[in-house]
Amino acid sequence: MTFYQLTPEKAKALIKAKLTAAEWRIWIYLIETSITAKKPPDPATVMRKCDIKKATYYRAIKKLQELNLIP
Repeated sequence: MTFYQLTPEKAKALIKAKLTAAEWRIWIYLIETSITAKKPPDPATVMRKCDIKKATYYRAIKKLQELNLIP
């Protein structure tokens, strides 16, 4: 089993970001897959796994990147 270390700083940033439910699902999915995968998942996979639309995906990715929650 592999774990992601959620630091107090990251937890504070996530709470402060006031993420939507879709943004949370995307963030969690990306963190989960980044631990085990050799490359990031393609957008279509993330959209399917997180049950979101294309526009929601791209808005969420932009927000998560701007907040430095994902690379």
